[in-house]
Amino acid sequence: MQKNNRAVNIGAFGIALLICIATVNLAFADPTITTNSPLPDALLNTAYNTQVNAADGTVFNATVVDGEYGDWPAGSGYYWTISAGALPAGMNLQTTNPNGTGDFEWYDQGYNYYTARLPGQIKIVGSPTQTGVVTFTLTAHCFGGANVSKQFAITVGTNQLNITTASLPPNDINYAYSATVVATGGTTPYSWSITNGSLPAGLSLNSSTGLIAGTPTASGASNFTVQVTSNDSQTATKALSIYIAPTISISTANQLPGAYIYAPYLTVVNAADGTLVQSTVVDGEYGNWSAGSGYRWELAAGNLPPSMALVTNNASGSAEDWYDQGNNHFSGWL
Repeated sequence: MQKNNRAVNIGAFGIALLICIATVNLAFADPTITTNSPLPDALLNTAYNTQVNAADGTVFNATVVDGEYGDWPAGSGYYWTISAGALPAGMNLQTTNPNGTGDFEWYDQGYNYYTARLPGQIKIVGSPTQTGVVTFTLTAHCFGGANVSKQFAITVGTNQLNITTASLPPNDINYAYSATVVATGGTTPYSWSITNGSLPAGLSLNSSTGLIAGTPTASGASNFTVQVTSNDSQTATKALSIYIAPTISISTANQLPGAYIYAPYLTVVNAADGTLVQSTVVDGEYGNWSAGSGYRWELAAGNLPPSMALVTNNASGSAEDWYDQGNNHFSGWL
């Protein structure tokens, strides 16, 4: 048959193999730096730590050269350099590679050798020593030669020194006093001084801690200005005052009005001067609440006539638990 003869003729030349060769294009995305600029602000002489990240491209696969224990894999990532400008003074680059932040002898997957920090993402760390806006360019290098660069800026400012104490507590004459003026910001240690006015007689200021302590020997209000200087040469001032109350006294005459047997009796004994007790009632159901101020009375000697008792003129009466401005707790009349 004609059709079969043709098939036989073709076969006479051997077996024809048809080979299809497919060409595959492997496309790798160009590397990019994904962190935005500017970077977070820094504070003078204060620890700083921020991270810059890259993506895509072909990362380095690092193997550390170890003559003692044998070479070992040390992770992958990008190798970073500063290609323009400089970091703020006091800062440096630090790899995120968990195998170490120092320099190692290592090689990549192409057996290219380096003595440098291990590949990874990159951190900017340290404590800046100068203020200002600093710009610089970071370059992330990929295996095979590709790289990407981006300019960044960091603003280094001062941690503003501030005295946060708003007021100082009063006290009674001839009773020990202790209160501390508090500052934030700047760098420690602080140095404290009085720049205007004076403390109450008998009190002094600790220049290292801001503690005002002593036993006041005169009553009245003392107005003064306290100044704090931080280790980075900032200063802050605050006008404050301390009131020293005169010695407490009972102003009611010692001979109280007479009483009649079986007849209701009420008389008021008054005190003056000293520092009033500010009371706050502990209330677990509705929340603590202020219960006014006054003197806390007690029977110091002897006894009242039978069937008589001390009661407070505080409209809130008594409480099972209340405390004063020194956080001392009491139970009973307010």
